[in-house]
Amino acid sequence: MALGTIAGLAFKTWAIKKIFDTGFNIFSKGLLNTEEIEKEFSAVIDKVSKKLSKQYPLVFGGKMKMILSDDEVFNELMKLLFESSSIEPNLLKTKIDTTTVPEGFVENLIEELKIEIKRNIRLNAIFTNNKIYIAIQGIQTEISRIEKNTSITVAEIIKIRTYLLENLDPAFSFQNFFKVYKSNAIGNLSQINFIGLGVDMSVKRNRKNLKEIFVEPFLEVKVNNKPGTRKQLDFIDNLPVETQICDLFENGKNIVILGNPGSGKSLLIRYIICAILKEVEFKFNYINSDEVVPFRIELRKYLAYKKANRGNIFKYLNNLLEEEYGLQIINEKSLLSILKNQDCIFFFDGLDEIFKIQDKIGIKNDIENFHNQFENVRSVTTSRNIGYEEAKLNEDKFEELRISNFTESQIEEYISKWYKVEEEDEIRREKEISGLLNKKDEIDNELLSNPLLLALIVILYRNVLKLPESKLEIYQSCTKTLVDKWDEEKSLEIDLDNDIYKDREKIFADLAYWQYEKLSSENSNVVLTYEDARKTVESSILNKLEKVDNYNCEDYSNSFMEYAKKRSIYFDNNFTHKTFLEYYTAYWIYSNIEKKHKINKRDALIEKYIRNSFWHIVLELLFNMIDKDQADTEIIDRILKNQIAKNNDALPFCLSILPGLKNVSIKIEKEIWENSLKVIFQEERIDNKGNISIKLISLNSITQNLTKHTKQNKLLSEVFLKIISNETYPKILVYKYIVEISIFIENKLSLFEMGFEFDRDIIYSDPHLALSYQYLVEDLKDDKISKKDELFRFVKEFGSTIFFNEPMSTYAGFKYPSFAFLFFRHLQSYLENGELIDVFHTLQEYDLSKSMFIDHLQEDPELPMIYSMDQIKEFFIFAENCSDIEIKVIILLYLTNSYARINSSYREEDFITLENYKVYPIIRMMLNNESSEDITYRILTLI
Repeated sequence: MALGTIAGLAFKTWAIKKIFDTGFNIFSKGLLNTEEIEKEFSAVIDKVSKKLSKQYPLVFGGKMKMILSDDEVFNELMKLLFESSSIEPNLLKTKIDTTTVPEGFVENLIEELKIEIKRNIRLNAIFTNNKIYIAIQGIQTEISRIEKNTSITVAEIIKIRTYLLENLDPAFSFQNFFKVYKSNAIGNLSQINFIGLGVDMSVKRNRKNLKEIFVEPFLEVKVNNKPGTRKQLDFIDNLPVETQICDLFENGKNIVILGNPGSGKSLLIRYIICAILKEVEFKFNYINSDEVVPFRIELRKYLAYKKANRGNIFKYLNNLLEEEYGLQIINEKSLLSILKNQDCIFFFDGLDEIFKIQDKIGIKNDIENFHNQFENVRSVTTSRNIGYEEAKLNEDKFEELRISNFTESQIEEYISKWYKVEEEDEIRREKEISGLLNKKDEIDNELLSNPLLLALIVILYRNVLKLPESKLEIYQSCTKTLVDKWDEEKSLEIDLDNDIYKDREKIFADLAYWQYEKLSSENSNVVLTYEDARKTVESSILNKLEKVDNYNCEDYSNSFMEYAKKRSIYFDNNFTHKTFLEYYTAYWIYSNIEKKHKINKRDALIEKYIRNSFWHIVLELLFNMIDKDQADTEIIDRILKNQIAKNNDALPFCLSILPGLKNVSIKIEKEIWENSLKVIFQEERIDNKGNISIKLISLNSITQNLTKHTKQNKLLSEVFLKIISNETYPKILVYKYIVEISIFIENKLSLFEMGFEFDRDIIYSDPHLALSYQYLVEDLKDDKISKKDELFRFVKEFGSTIFFNEPMSTYAGFKYPSFAFLFFRHLQSYLENGELIDVFHTLQEYDLSKSMFIDHLQEDPELPMIYSMDQIKEFFIFAENCSDIEIKVIILLYLTNSYARINSSYREEDFITLENYKVYPIIRMMLNNESSEDITYRILTLI
């Protein structure tokens, strides 16, 4: 395509976006004829190109096409062409590679374009208009920043900006705004690039609709959520309470959704927004989605905007609506009106993608300040688990939920949906689905239950009908499959030098490592551009591969970038998927450092990044690559030992990768466990802000996760037995930790199968340990221990006051339900055994009076529900026949608490039968919003 044609199309797009759709009424329709302007700007470029090509023959071609085709570069060029612009051409130079552009070319290009523009009536009218110039600078941009870029006086800038703010959307209509926004948001968010391309590339696959492939995850209520936020963790059944997406906004608080890498956080956000906008059939409870305006803020992009423009969330939203949603500029007043008068929910996506702690803290403060300014706005923020504690949002205002791993049924649902999109032949589809489901037990469920890894596993199976065995094989095989299979298709010609094509993995590795290093650098103003990426590829081709010379290297690098784009591996200044970026970064370290035996450099690099959660996947893949080459445990042992000897901060990572390593000795594994427990038992648990330390939380989480692995569970148990036997640490600390992690893990510690028993005198030396021990006993279902005896001993040892307390855990940062919670859990068994009245009388002998229970129940505490209708009826009968008035009141208050939250799945006739009981009117009365004094008085009156 000729330069003039490219330029005309680019200018037409720019003009429509920046001028015609922004509400300007300053030109006649004749002047704003887009087709005419396209032709005239095309002619200007052709004329200037013809003139300058004689002076700069090597520039015109690839370089000029890049300038005209790259939106970012073209936008900067347009600003420079305005008569009132005083922007230095150097700004444009930062967007392109000036090392291959002759001295003075950029300045001459701008000068010649300005001359030709002045000769054209229509173009000159645009580029001499100060209102348009101020508008494209951004009407919300600070005056001082605009002043630096123009010859317009400050007084005139203020006058123009005031005019624009008042007149750009004088008849702003929210209905019209939302209609356009909804349509564009659905267009932006409902379509996904389907990574599942299979063997046959001759079948054309378009972008897929999100609803075709999305599997709704469960959201797990975080253990340490404060009472009253949502249903609490069920300590007895050892099951975290899960909530569904439809109940996401149940408590009206702001939400933080945490998840592991690849758990589908961003996809979930997009799905929720599409559901609110009615693109997918979905009904939310607790919000009226017809009245909600959802905004998605990608925090990585917001940070870049903030640094470049000194902006805030409000200003970024204004910019976002224009740049990404194609909406006309709306003034500050109109946007404020939307945020203050509409039901807005902001989705802050990717807090974990802010790599530097200080930047992350700054973003966290921005979100909290935004809520302080717009108190009626709600938000949902996403982040990886690891790294969130570095800058967590205020727990009083933000509820934390976690995305659960896929269940068996969700895994099967995803596989079925994936194949439905991927394979049109029904017979072949069903055959492959059946084969995959039959073989999936061969692979670790931890890999299958992660949505991203599951997606990659399905891709691999689809192509080779074989399942990978490890995370490394998943990444390695998937990357190779997606690149090589696409290239094997004859319909896709590879316009790339054959020698460069053969070394494409090395070039991708150079590009990935360069990008990862850039993103991790101390420079807070890192911006990745096409030219930077291309120059990295050029350097790789020229200096490392030594395939070409300086004369034609730029053309080869441009060809490679085009190849990467066509193969959907790298475009828009980024790898299309983190899988590629992480794998190729690890591969670069492995091939350039490890394989060349640069041991000191390897160890230094690992030490540098081992504490940075952003690097953990890369380092894990690197360890797996090294491990795969080993004949024994010597090398892996040495690397791990070296890292944990230097810094305890390396322990969480070293601990987390143990299950995936084959060539590591039992000795080193136990040493890592021992060092981790040393940190847990000896280092300060509470930081200077009064929170559990980040390192401790990380170690706890990893420890709980590793108990799923039989080998690591056994090793940890053996280490526990050793330190208990040697009395390395106070037994009370070790007991507390064993109890706390045991409550929340799926697979119990092998410790209890090895004959270990707690010293009960130590258990009852501390009320918090004694309480947590009760929950562990429930979980272990130890019939040798009497619930009633434990109850009496607890009250006898610690008195009545602590019975109703909800103490904080020692290590995990959650709050235990009180012993009273446990007591009411056991109420049914006391009733069935005919012990209930005797239990209350015995407790009274230990100064735990029935009036204390009544006072506690009137505070409407969180209590275990009565799930069985038969049990409810038994309590109704007991309450009617009980002669002890205080016990009767206790039972009625407890029934009221449970009745108000009773499972809605019960049949209506079950509830009708309850109306026949004499105490039923009392229950109904107590459900009304009356003061506790009135309730107690009326109960006694009715009784």
